[in-house]
Amino acid sequence: MSENNMEVFIPEVMAELEASFASQERLSDNNDLTTWYMKVEGALDADTAEAERYAQEVKRTNAIRKEHLKYRFGPQMRLEADQKLVDEKGSAKSKKMPTGRIGYRSKPARLVITDMAAAIRWVAGNLSLLGVVKEWDVVALVGLVAIHSGVKWDELVLSIKTQPLIDHMKATGELPDGCEMTKGEENFFATPTTLKLGGEE
Repeated sequence: MSENNMEVFIPEVMAELEASFASQERLSDNNDLTTWYMKVEGALDADTAEAERYAQEVKRTNAIRKEHLKYRFGPQMRLEADQKLVDEKGSAKSKKMPTGRIGYRSKPARLVITDMAAAIRWVAGNLSLLGVVKEWDVVALVGLVAIHSGVKWDELVLSIKTQPLIDHMKATGELPDGCEMTKGEENFFATPTTLKLGGEE
């Protein structure tokens, strides 16, 4: 909102300001507009700061309450939720509840580079298998040069595009050096419906 072009005009707020200024003129000998203006703006800033402090305190307190809720009732809720999913017809992975949704989300297996030096050495010796020459990741090419120039690995920030490695592994079954495959997972979730103030959805 600019000083001379209000996006939202609220008559009640304007009436409140007019009344405050009129009261300032009646009750104070030092009734100049500048003093009153900064007093009101300072009070509004103080209210905002207090509201933000209170909001942070509510967030902190509710986070503690949620941890207690999870500790005390989480295991029982999880068992009940699993049974509800089993009772669903077919192979449903989620179920809508009156107050939210429960279910499982799939986290696919992924390739993780655990030894960057070994992985880049493997890339250097297998460019033809990967079907790349100049198209390979620029950062990885910098790493290849570093191998032969005596630069210490801990002095470099190296990176490899993993998709060519994944494609190679899928095609041949060979896991490149310096890499591991994480297992796919099914992660449980219980997402409550966000409630409006007053407890209404």
